[in-house]
Amino acid sequence: MEMTNELNQWYVASVMAPMHGSDPVSGHIYPYTGWTDCIDWCQERFGSATGWHYIGEGIFEFKNKQDHLFFVLRWS
Repeated sequence: MEMTNELNQWYVASVMAPMHGSDPVSGHIYPYTGWTDCIDWCQERFGSATGWHYIGEGIFEFKNKQDHLFFVLRWS
């Protein structure tokens, strides 16, 4: 399903974080801990964040439909 932000008409992607880890204090294991790899990949692939944004907690927006699709195919 393709989603767009009603305010700016950008394409929205929601992904789970690809990194695994644990809390160093409690020792609890969390299967997903961050989106740094996704953000770094976007910066390398698309450059500065003028055509994409990391909104938070796995939510990314893309101005270009093709960039959105490429991201979804890579990280879904």
